[in-house]
This record gives sequence, C-alpha cells and structure tokens, in this order.
Amino acid sequence: MLEQDLLTVGLTKTEAAIYVWLLDSGTATPNDVSSATGVNRTTVYSATKELSKKGLISVTTHTNGTSFTPQSPHVLESIVQKEAARVKEKKKATQRVIEQLHAEDDYEYASRHQFESLEVAVSHISEKFDSLVQIDTLTALKGWAYADRRTTVPFIDILQDLAFTHNIDVPIHILSFSKEITQPDITIHQPPLHVRKWSGTELFPTNSIILGSTVIYLYRKSGQYHVTYMTDAMVVGQLKSLWNVLWEASSSESFKKFVL
Repeated sequence: MLEQDLLTVGLTKTEAAIYVWLLDSGTATPNDVSSATGVNRTTVYSATKELSKKGLISVTTHTNGTSFTPQSPHVLESIVQKEAARVKEKKKATQRVIEQLHAEDDYEYASRHQFESLEVAVSHISEKFDSLVQIDTLTALKGWAYADRRTTVPFIDILQDLAFTHNIDVPIHILSFSKEITQPDITIHQPPLHVRKWSGTELFPTNSIILGSTVIYLYRKSGQYHVTYMTDAMVVGQLKSLWNVLWEASSSESFKKFVL
C-alpha cells in the first residue's frame, strides 16, 4: 500500500523503492543506497532529489559527504490528499475543455461518423495489444482530433491526466497534429519544423503518441482517420532514427495498419 501511494503521487518505481529502503534503514549515504538497491549513484542522486522535493526525505551535506534521512510516512498521507485534490480539479478542467469543444460550431469537423470509424480501429488495437496500450486510447485519439484545429495543450492535459491515473512510469511524447498528411506512404528523412515536444525529443515522427514500448500513430487523409501502431520489437536502432524506421516499416508485413 505504501509503494502504491508513492506511485500515486507521481514517483517512479525506483524512487519509491529507495524511499521504502530508507524507511527501513534510516539515515544513509549515496553509497549505502546504491549498494543496497543496485541503483547507480547518478540515479540515486536524481531519485533523492525528487524525494526531497516531495518532502519525503531530508538531505544533509557535511564534510564527509551527503546523507539522506527519511521523513515519517505520515508526510505521505498529506501529499496523497493534496495530489488527489489536484487530480480531481484537473479532471474537471479537462471535462470543461471537452464540453466546450463539443459545443463549438465546427464540431462537425470531428463528426460522430469519424469517431465511430476511429473506435473500430482502436478496438482492433486494444483487443490484440491490450497490455501494450496503457491508456484509454480512444479518449487520447479523440483529444488529438480536437487538438488538430486548435492547440495541443488541451490534449497534453488529457494525456497527462490519463498517464497519472494509470501509473504510467514512462515519458509520453506528444507531437502536434497541425498539418494534414496527403501522401503518408512517402519516405521523409526529417521531421517537420512544426513538431512540438513535451517531456521528450523532437526527433520522433509527427502525429505520434509513444507509450513505453508502443507507438500509436495517427494521420488524416482525404477526410478520414488512419491509425497504426508498432512495438519496440519492430523498431531497429536508436530512437533518433525512429522517424525513418516508422516510414520504412509502413510497407512491411510486421507493421500492422488499420485504414478506416
């Protein structure tokens, strides 16, 4: 329960494990933590920095180096309550954004017919790769459709909220969907200049949601939505080359493609 609460307030599994170990062991040095948990010192410093920000540990620097002292778990209860209130308010704000978009005159742009088609594609993905698609994909892709005509900010808020709710312990990379792709099968060697980033790198294909080992890829052609996905087993090389890999893989047998 303690570890689950730690994940709930936004800590990674590594950060949570270090805090739990400190609770059992008391004040410790970076070397102590590294030796006991198997985590390298760089990661220890990064993790303890986050724990300190949350008020879960105190960091003391003295002539012999640095030491970490865990705070009482009662501190965590207060943090959990504050985080729950923040998430509740964020969900309300997200709902207000969705309701506003539904009410706008150009809602026909994302018509019910298109959503039904999109839902069919997403259901195919969810049925076969449920363990890989770690968030409410249909909600995410609906959010993307809304963001197309306006801004990616509401969609980023939606995905952040979904990621937090599902305890996704990986960065989610979101790129803008501001240009219609009319020739999706051509090879493009550089991402468009309008690519926008959040918590990640710009060297990803545009119109992508990256969830851990799974890429969900969305584009629009001739007024219809096209959804594809691929897993890390299909990706060769470093992430910086994923842009080219995705386009090259689009014609291969291993790349599953749902065209509405």
